Amino acid sequence: MINVIINNSESIISAFYGRDDNQVSVIDLIKSHIENKNYEILINNDNMKCDPVPNIIKKLSIETKFGKYEVFENNILNIIIENDCDKEINIKANNFDCINYYFVIFNDEWENMIDYYFIYMKYIITKCGHNYIKVKYNTLLENLKKTSNNVVILYKSIYPNKDLKLIKDSSIKIYFLNVEQLSVLVENNDKCPHKVQIQTYLKKTLTFAKDNNIHLLDYSYENKYLWNKLFQINNVIVLEPCLNSNMIIKSSKRDNNIISLFNHIKYRHDFKSNYLENLEVTSFSGHMCSSRRKLLSKTKILLNIHAGGSYKIAELFRIYEAIAHKNIIISQKCYNENLINLKKYIFFVDDHEFKITCLKILNNYDEIYKKLYDDIDINEIFQNIEYSYLAFFSSIIKHS
Repeated sequence: MINVIINNSESIISAFYGRDDNQVSVIDLIKSHIENKNYEILINNDNMKCDPVPNIIKKLSIETKFGKYEVFENNILNIIIENDCDKEINIKANNFDCINYYFVIFNDEWENMIDYYFIYMKYIITKCGHNYIKVKYNTLLENLKKTSNNVVILYKSIYPNKDLKLIKDSSIKIYFLNVEQLSVLVENNDKCPHKVQIQTYLKKTLTFAKDNNIHLLDYSYENKYLWNKLFQINNVIVLEPCLNSNMIIKSSKRDNNIISLFNHIKYRHDFKSNYLENLEVTSFSGHMCSSRRKLLSKTKILLNIHAGGSYKIAELFRIYEAIAHKNIIISQKCYNENLINLKKYIFFVDDHEFKITCLKILNNYDEIYKKLYDDIDINEIFQNIEYSYLAFFSSIIKHS
């Protein structure tokens, strides 16, 4: 799904469907979708009313007043209407409009595992002229009494009904931030030691959200699809992990050829034995926060190996952090790669192809790196994702 922010249909400058020199203008068709309030458009021959290049994957190339975008066939163009929006949204909120975004953290260890996700949210919230307030689980109610215009985002924090009523009475809106994989709930083909624990937690999340009509924030469009398909939950907002150039650690030399996560999970060690024999791979187990980003800045290839057979959702937290540091990503197949915004930076391969893919990339590293990343700024890579954050955090109206 590619998010495009516009004021109205007149914000669209051009829209072409096809490939290379064989393209058909579909600007009037896109505008008609918008005018009919059809904001999620599946890009395919039927919806574009043409097939300019048969038997080839086509794409929609769309230009608006705020940027250029490409949406490949069978992906979704998501139109976001923002009044008087600007590519560089930077709202100076007055006291009435300023939102206090409370992030409720259960413990520091969980936060440190995906710290840049919260660093980026703080950056965007501040850029939009609002307040980022991080509190611990047991101090939220006390803090809410001191402020108004409160939006609460719960991270691994499930409150009893009595406390939740008080939180609702002091807030405009409550969200629950999910960072787990929903695929682990529905498949049962491995013996990962943490699977039952995560399944139990996800079921609690599901019950908590449904019973209390709480909107979900998620990191993955794959998860969003499953929330809807399996549990008929539609109130899900996706904010994929995002970074900007100020968050990147620079390194002059990439002296780690290949890294991956080999922690306490047996599945990953078995994968290494079965598919990476005699291949030197450095583990980044134990590296978190800036330590992990420092390691990524010195790395050529990151191997993304799931935690088990039931884990099919792309691990975007480490993948996107690696993309931001311009690593070449080789990943196991995921639930639906077409739902990943930055899929063009990821090589999804079958398990038995991991080793040969590593060797091919190492032998042609300069050429492949140049094709993926040369002359591309990190802010450009994550531009479309940043628009999603700006749309969500920029206005109090979004949460009323």
